[in-house]
Amino acid sequence: MLRISTLVLFGTLGTLPLAAQITVGQNEMPHAGDELYRTRALLNPFLDYAPTGAAYVWDFSNLAAGDQDVKAYQTVASTNLVYALVYADIFFNPNRANHATAGSDIPFYQLLPITDPFTFYYRSASTYTKVGMGAGLAGIPVPITFEDQDEIYELPLQFGDAANDFSSWSISLPTLAHYGYQQTRDTEVDGWGAITTPAGTFDVLRVKSTLAGQDTINIDTLGIGFTIERPVVREYKWLAQRAPGAGATGEHLGDLRLRSHHRYIFLRPAPAASKWCSRSLPRYALVLMWTCLTM
Repeated sequence: MLRISTLVLFGTLGTLPLAAQITVGQNEMPHAGDELYRTRALLNPFLDYAPTGAAYVWDFSNLAAGDQDVKAYQTVASTNLVYALVYADIFFNPNRANHATAGSDIPFYQLLPITDPFTFYYRSASTYTKVGMGAGLAGIPVPITFEDQDEIYELPLQFGDAANDFSSWSISLPTLAHYGYQQTRDTEVDGWGAITTPAGTFDVLRVKSTLAGQDTINIDTLGIGFTIERPVVREYKWLAQRAPGAGATGEHLGDLRLRSHHRYIFLRPAPAASKWCSRSLPRYALVLMWTCLTM
């Protein structure tokens, strides 16, 4: 088994006498109008993000900032009239969504004859779920509703919670190919405490998710089909509560990822004079995230 990661155990961990155990709910999830400002941090091979527990201290204060980008959350109505109808936020709609982002999880969608992809999410007091996508085929917007929706979180999140979810979806390109994807997501809230980053120190919940996915591809022109088992993905997330009085200003605090290309991402509030900032917590309080692949 090959684990694609250059990190080793070297975290500064310990007891946390002052931190409070928190609960994370729908107020901490993304809303339409939010903007996710992301700073890619330089690789630090001497940090490990797996250790956790109750009243833990995670010290990632030595991260160094790199380049930046932004991810915007928008209303469903602002994407396209077709999507606005399919994903309308109405109680009887099985595909209801209340915000969206540009882009999608369709593999190599940049190389396919599709345009203007979107991903749609639904947030409520009990769930945060990816419900579907949309993409333009030959200039026609095509909704890709999930047969089984991807529940990212069961809300509210508290220490000790655990959940298992199965999701699936498919898309057909007429006379060309059919693509399908299915995934299991095992999620556990396996720690609470305080995390220190270049943006400051925050009370958090630590959430670990294990994703196992499978691609199914049928090529019509060749009359063949096959499946691909994806590498297992483990995500470690540190989530904080929204600060009292924080508004929908699009300010965000942290997201650290490690993917196969070994790059980190760290989020900061915006606008700000420096790359790291300790301003009040944003609405979507994802302080830190690390992702690794296991093959």
